[in-house]
Amino acid sequence: MEKNDFGILAGIAGFVIALWLGLSMAMQALLVLMAADIATGLLAGGKRGELDSEVSYRGMRKKAMQTILVGLTAYLGSLSVINLPLGEGVAWSFCATEVLSILENADRLGVNLPAPVVSALKRLGGK
Repeated sequence: MEKNDFGILAGIAGFVIALWLGLSMAMQALLVLMAADIATGLLAGGKRGELDSEVSYRGMRKKAMQTILVGLTAYLGSLSVINLPLGEGVAWSFCATEVLSILENADRLGVNLPAPVVSALKRLGGK
């Protein structure tokens, strides 16, 4: 790796870290959970031979819309007239749905989840 390449790579890493540190804890959690959901979804789909780019694309669109909604509500909440952590609440609620999706993917992968969790997933997911 040349010296210039390292400088460019370090600059990109610094930019990403600055963005990451500027995010709220709820948004950081949401992004981590979204990444975990994508990874576990790919693993579960691959195990069952059900990988489908259209399903993946729909999921990515949904996640993009969720991040837009969190950003918009965070902006609206930060207005001096309102000054409420609206974005935090929206992000945490989306975190809950991501956790449910990760648990569903774990179940599809054959992970032995506790019976109350499986029962709750069936009730919540209608499966």
